[in-house]
Amino acid sequence: MNAVITLLDEEFQHRLRKIWSGLRRDVGGTGVATTPFPHFSYQIAERYDVDYVSAILARVAAGQRPFAVRTTGLGIFTGNLPVLFLSLVKSIELIRLHEEIWEELRGDGTDLSDLYRPDRWTPHITLYRGSPDNQRLPDIVRVLSGEDFTGEIIVNNLSLIFRNEGEKGIRARHLFPDA
Repeated sequence: MNAVITLLDEEFQHRLRKIWSGLRRDVGGTGVATTPFPHFSYQIAERYDVDYVSAILARVAAGQRPFAVRTTGLGIFTGNLPVLFLSLVKSIELIRLHEEIWEELRGDGTDLSDLYRPDRWTPHITLYRGSPDNQRLPDIVRVLSGEDFTGEIIVNNLSLIFRNEGEKGIRARHLFPDA
């Protein structure tokens, strides 16, 4: 799996790691979506031509300026494996950036996830990935429901990450000018 993402700024990464730590302490670690690369995603594919995608992301990033995106609260993608997430507000800047990425990468990835297409995309930061029995989800929602999740994230990069067979890494990271 590969993803075009924005890595979160240091301040928000710290906040997110505290949330994950609290969840592991209060309800157990299974399903808590810790990642070495706290982020939100624009596009996910099974495979990309890494050099090509990196060059496109470098060009798109070069035309951007850092901007803030707001977080609002919790959301849930329902289904057999529900996902609990932190919602991001779709600002004009964020929508335009997402659409530009999809336009520029049109047809490049193999097995693109339809959930990230511009007409379906819900920008989010995953906190918990459910299990078929979903028994932890009510406890996690109860623990987090008293938290204030409003805040800002500075969007200042486009990155390409991968995860396969236990390996994870950043293939490319392109900062916006003035970042």
